[in-house]
Amino acid sequence: MEKTILNKEVEESYLNVKIKLKDHFQRINLPIVDFKIFQIIEKAYTSLVFFEAISNNQSFRYVMKWSCSHPLVEIGNEGQLQALVEFQIMEYLSPLFSGVSGCSVPVPIVVAPEVNSFVMEYVDAPLLSDLLKHARYFSSTQNVNKLEHLFNLSGQWLSCFQKFTVPEETDYKIFENMVARCDDRLRIIEESDAGFIPIKFRSNIMRQITRLIDGIKLTKIPISGRHSDFGPWNILADGNNICVIDFMGYGKEPLCVDLIKILASLDEYKFSLLYSSSTINRLIASLVNGYGQSVHATQEVIALCEIHQRVCNLCGRVLNRPVGALKKIERYRCIKANINWLNDEINRKYLLNSNVRCS
Repeated sequence: MEKTILNKEVEESYLNVKIKLKDHFQRINLPIVDFKIFQIIEKAYTSLVFFEAISNNQSFRYVMKWSCSHPLVEIGNEGQLQALVEFQIMEYLSPLFSGVSGCSVPVPIVVAPEVNSFVMEYVDAPLLSDLLKHARYFSSTQNVNKLEHLFNLSGQWLSCFQKFTVPEETDYKIFENMVARCDDRLRIIEESDAGFIPIKFRSNIMRQITRLIDGIKLTKIPISGRHSDFGPWNILADGNNICVIDFMGYGKEPLCVDLIKILASLDEYKFSLLYSSSTINRLIASLVNGYGQSVHATQEVIALCEIHQRVCNLCGRVLNRPVGALKKIERYRCIKANINWLNDEINRKYLLNSNVRCS
């Protein structure tokens, strides 16, 4: 939601980072004489303040990201604040991606952990999710080709990201948070007033998850950096370049988590009456070609990750009550497809097995 006035906590953070930015520019002999806000966006747990830092003869555009005090924005065993975690991973990734053609992350500038905020360079580009309008029926070949290229770059970005964040191996306990999240979402679904949820749906899915966990207790699980919300809504795309934003929730999880998330998000466009399934399949193929490597994951790991993603997607669809006939039809079709997939252990087809080599 866009606003024009800062709330008290965000204003305090903005004043704090302005001081840090002035110090930053002072060190490079470029004094800042003024600041000007040009956009404010509020989300569930964060606020984004878009502003200009003005010197005597030039100006620079930045984004301040503030995160509220909430358990969801505290990361890891040390309870680090989200702003510090995001700043550090972007500070680490930014120089590495400078050597990857067409792929980047925003350059972080200063961090203010005391007010859970940091500042990064402003990237002037539309979201890839907004450009997906070109995947609708009757879109021009030229626009579809551009989309294919951008999704190919997205696959390249994810592959490089996983290499940069140093893959390693761990045990089945890496799934503890994922299992808890599934159970919580299934509880929400069960308690909703959606009349088409099957009886004992929650207990059925949790039994599946328990059996899968039992099957990997002696298995080493390859993990790497996980963006946690990797999808077109967090990818800025301009011409031949993409820039991935929003590392809120960054951590380490199985290699297939981010890939399954974006594949599942694209797959849901097929349930819309506006989008061409053949075009969506082309975008999926471009994404996978850009990723360009097999995913090291057992079938149990793949199943756990896709069950988790579909449960989260289903919960979102159940809670969201759209306005308009087309959106309502899309919602119903997505809900039914996810329920049918989750209930049918024998005949279900996994997104990863259908599109990517697994080993």
